[in-house]
Amino acid sequence: LIKQGLNAAEATELLETAAEFSNTSRYDVMLAMGYIKEQIAKLPSISTNDSNPRDLPGMSDILILDAVVAKCQVSLDDTYTRAMGDPDPTKAMTFSQDLIPAVFTLIKAFS
Repeated sequence: LIKQGLNAAEATELLETAAEFSNTSRYDVMLAMGYIKEQIAKLPSISTNDSNPRDLPGMSDILILDAVVAKCQVSLDDTYTRAMGDPDPTKAMTFSQDLIPAVFTLIKAFS
């Protein structure tokens, strides 16, 4: 960053801000939702039970989805565990409400 024109203080502040923002459950859910929406957009609309193997997701898509869901699970589990001590634990759950229907849509499509 310094070679790109930032001074040391600005570079340090930028890195700390990026690390602080990206190390949250909300960020993990945001990334997961982005990936899941991208995968849902790629799904073919199949009206019959006969599916062409070319229409099925690739192994890499399934492995990435597994990693994304696992990361969200660990992150949200930590968040929910900490939130149980909070008088209002629903605050921690509000940003992940859209995740379950989206994951179910992909599970149905991938199976």
